[in-house]
Amino acid sequence: MVALLAEGGCRRILVEGGGLTISRFLEAGRLDRLHSVVAPMIIGSGRAALTLPEIETLDRALRPACRHFSLGEDMLFDFDLRRGAAS
Repeated sequence: MVALLAEGGCRRILVEGGGLTISRFLEAGRLDRLHSVVAPMIIGSGRAALTLPEIETLDRALRPACRHFSLGEDMLFDFDLRRGAAS
């Protein structure tokens, strides 16, 4: 789908979806940025936000550059996933 949109001239695509959709794009290396909003609520068990392969050690974790913005009581995290952008 991404290749077809690129052929059609789309240079930017907004992917808005649940954990599985975002996880698949992230695992395929097809995201430049990821926005995640965290609200100060405890709602109990539910669906996982991301579903990715497990890593054995923390040195294999993704650690992208990140900015954060206050949205009232909520917090928006803006992760820069472009190659070389990690800090």
